[in-house]
Amino acid sequence: MEFAKFVVNPNGSCRLCTKPDDEANMVQCDDCDRWFHQTCAGLKRLPEAHEPYLCVKCALINDQLRKKAETKHRPAEVRTDVPDLLERLVEALNARGNNQHAKRAALMKLPEFEGSARDWPRFKRTFEETTRQGEYSDLENLHRLQQAMKGSAERVVRPLMLDAANVGAIMA
Repeated sequence: MEFAKFVVNPNGSCRLCTKPDDEANMVQCDDCDRWFHQTCAGLKRLPEAHEPYLCVKCALINDQLRKKAETKHRPAEVRTDVPDLLERLVEALNARGNNQHAKRAALMKLPEFEGSARDWPRFKRTFEETTRQGEYSDLENLHRLQQAMKGSAERVVRPLMLDAANVGAIMA
């Protein structure tokens, strides 16, 4: 799909034609802030103030970015054996003489979490168990969460990831 051809309009703001502006029938793109005639934008009516509007270029760009992000962050395979694997790992570390440093290092990395409601219980259980076993501080847990949170999960908690005191709120 190709981008729409924008034109230079010496008579007004609309980048899809060369007609003068008609302020009563102009719409502004929420992303690029360009103005377009309602008819040039292909709208039957002007959007309400609370209704978002994207011009054809911005809509296409956002669609391509969304598709790229979906394919990039799609998990290859959902692992169902993580709790068992974690338990075996902890047992193996305990059998080695309870070396706390090796245990903490092995438990530091959390599995990636992208915001799927289906994966949340498993992720939260893994986080809580590794936190208990590794005796991690809030600052260490904040770092672990920053490494593990991806996609929509990361975007939702991004404002909370500025302070280690927010770890409880992030995991609530």
